[in-house]
Order: sequence, then C-alpha cells, then structure tokens
Amino acid sequence: MGKRDYLEFSESANWNVAEGYSKTKILKPLVELDRYLIVAEFGAEEMVDEFNMSEDLKDSARLKALRRVVSTMLLLIENSKFALKKKDTGKFSEYKLQLKLIQSLMKEDIIFKYQINHKSKSRKIKIIEEKFDLLLEKLRVIKEEFVIPMNDADLIFSSTEEFDPDKLKREIAEDIVFSG
Repeated sequence: MGKRDYLEFSESANWNVAEGYSKTKILKPLVELDRYLIVAEFGAEEMVDEFNMSEDLKDSARLKALRRVVSTMLLLIENSKFALKKKDTGKFSEYKLQLKLIQSLMKEDIIFKYQINHKSKSRKIKIIEEKFDLLLEKLRVIKEEFVIPMNDADLIFSSTEEFDPDKLKREIAEDIVFSG
C-alpha cells in the first residue's frame, strides 16, 4: 500500500463513535425504559399477557420493572452526564439524588408487602398501590425532565447535519472544476 493509498484508506476508515454510543448507551436504554414503565404499571408489556398472569406474578413483574426503571435511569445519567451542557449537570445530580431516594423507598412495607401462606409455606407479593403509584409517577416526571438536557446535548436528536467528508470533497472538486 503506497502512501497515497494509505491516506485514502485512513480518511475513509475514520468514523465517529458518537452515533454508536448514542444508539447503544442512550437510545437503547430509553426504549427499554419505556417498556419497563409499561410493565411497572400493568405487570406485562403486552395486554394479552396480563390476562394470562396471576396477580402475584403481575405484582412481582411490576416491582421488578420499577427497580429496572430506577436502575436504567441511573445508567442513563451516568452515560450522558459527560456530554451535558454545564448548566444541566446540576440538574442531573439532583435527578440522581431523587432516584437514589426512590430506590431507598422500594422496600417491603413501603411499596409492597408479603402475604404469607403458612399452610403451603409460600409467600406472595402484594403491591401497596397508592405508594407504588406515587413513586411511578415521580419516575415518569423525572424521565420527562431529564430527556430535555440529553436532547440539548445532541444525545437523542442531533441539532446539526451529519458531516459527510466524501460529499464535501465532491463539492470542493465541483467548485474547482466549475470556477475556472
């Protein structure tokens, strides 16, 4: 490979990892977050599945989904904080504190209880709906708010056009050819 070939290869091999990072570390968790929110509310992602689940299984799924909502939101904060505008980093620190507080409230006798059947030596989870719903609503509000700074940092939707070096080369070549 000659020097010229290497330079052409080098230019074409340059790629921006930001798109891949955004898709795997931001967009995928955001999609998962929506799914977890649905499961936390209904017990299943698909309505037909709700009809085939026992109340205990639904409550278990809802509780696990709520935990995943918090975990995913914390992960999104960790994955995006570096790219935020300086004015938004304080908000994200506040969201993280709120999420940690919510996480600390996700305990027995606060948002759920165990119903113990001594005869069968089994226990079932029973969600305390009023408290569970308050936490779920607070999580929805935090999600609504924290996607705005993420979007402002171009982590969700890019506010600028994608840079295409080949297109730029063609435009420069056309300018040179047609300008005389």
